[in-house]
Amino acid sequence: MNFYKFKSLECIEHASDIIINEQLYCADYDKLNDPFEGLFFYIIRHGAFSPAFSNDFDSQVKECKNILVPFKICSLSKELSDVRMWSFYANDHKGIAIEIDFTDFEKDIKEIHYSEALPEYNLTTHEPHDLAEILTKKTNHWSYESEYRIIHENTYYSIKGRIKKIYLGQRILDIHLEILKKIIPSAIPIYTTKLDTSEIKIKPDKPLDK
Repeated sequence: MNFYKFKSLECIEHASDIIINEQLYCADYDKLNDPFEGLFFYIIRHGAFSPAFSNDFDSQVKECKNILVPFKICSLSKELSDVRMWSFYANDHKGIAIEIDFTDFEKDIKEIHYSEALPEYNLTTHEPHDLAEILTKKTNHWSYESEYRIIHENTYYSIKGRIKKIYLGQRILDIHLEILKKIIPSAIPIYTTKLDTSEIKIKPDKPLDK
């Protein structure tokens, strides 16, 4: 099973780190772009019921977030063709998408489930190692991302030998392309992409001659 990591090349050292060191950076969950990330509706402890969003909103949100402090996240997508993914996460189609093979590593990646409302949790029924489940829930606003996540407590996740292909955005800059040609191993093919005007999608085109 393969997933895609979209990267801007504005700070090309970040994409270079993935390619050269074969690792993915995992950020603190509260650094992600969804301000509702990790929030949920009910906190139940020691028999006491507390709605997560009562009159003291700020302290309740802080409590939600404190529970999840140990976890770090790397987001990937199952979807290569969505125009919005290239726009938002690959710098308006000037970046790249890195295809990574998770065969035999399926346990390391969690599918995100989307719903209309924030989830509800009874924390008396969750062991600490199960709390990461909270980070597999998002609202429907984000469903186009078809997101899967690595959720663990380390800053980096190894993908040694698992980069399969690299796809170029439609508007990639020549200087960035030249750098990529130098740092991408010859065994990893580079593909251009094209616009599919009939389906309004981005699709792989042809391998680039290195």
